[in-house]
Amino acid sequence: MDEDPPDIIAITGDQISDRSDSATCLGFMSDLHARIGIWAVQGNWEHYVNWTGQTLRENLAEVNVTLLLNQAQRLEEPGIWIAGTDDPSLERDRLSQTLEGTEGFVVLLAHSPAIMKRASGGVDLILAGHTHGGQVRLPLLGAPWGTRIGGGYNYGIYEENDTIMYVTSGVGMAHLPIRFLCPPEIAYITLRREGG
Repeated sequence: MDEDPPDIIAITGDQISDRSDSATCLGFMSDLHARIGIWAVQGNWEHYVNWTGQTLRENLAEVNVTLLLNQAQRLEEPGIWIAGTDDPSLERDRLSQTLEGTEGFVVLLAHSPAIMKRASGGVDLILAGHTHGGQVRLPLLGAPWGTRIGGGYNYGIYEENDTIMYVTSGVGMAHLPIRFLCPPEIAYITLRREGG
């Protein structure tokens, strides 16, 4: 039984780790469907393999994915803003530029959860990745690698200054093809209006 597509799909960077994988990535994305649209931001790996800016924007547009590069768009339905920064882990985000003119409910896409330190209180929801949830989580010790690269945020839900952030473990792996006690995930988030 086919389920209805989600309203929005958010891709928070690191689509590939090798430029030769871009065609495969775009082929996968061409099979994604969302009722309102699909938005993506750049991660550190897009910069490392030089798949960025206008080239990335045009490639993603061919498969109906909109690249948000330090900018925001108002979605008339459902009446929210979706904003996206360039990669905070490489200090390429321009947060004030990204949020200029936004008001009401704002969803911010950023590759690194470290953006929370500067964005909390200024947006309602942040969706981030980058940490892979730590990729290897040890009993009692957790995942120190993921916390270190994520600015103190590793995996799951965080709340600061009325801003909620969800950091996904994502689906990929970095450096070594290992995951331990940290399965890959595609997060499904439902937003509801207060009182609705």
